[in-house]
Amino acid sequence: MLFIVLGLGLIVLLTEFLAKGAHRVGIVGWICLIFSLCVFVAPLGVVLAGDFNIVIPNTLGFTFGILQIILYYV
Repeated sequence: MLFIVLGLGLIVLLTEFLAKGAHRVGIVGWICLIFSLCVFVAPLGVVLAGDFNIVIPNTLGFTFGILQIILYYV
């Protein structure tokens, strides 16, 4: 818990004082992208374990998510 609070505080302080304007928005956007990827890719690690009650919903969700992204860009 302490690591999360200190990490988030460090990100806020560094982006606040070291980056300005649109550059700050870009930095924070990339940080959010990395955290989002970590959150949404983490359940795919369970797929490697082989429990079918977990593998099937995660695989289907991942597949449909990719299809949704493709349809969004089309």
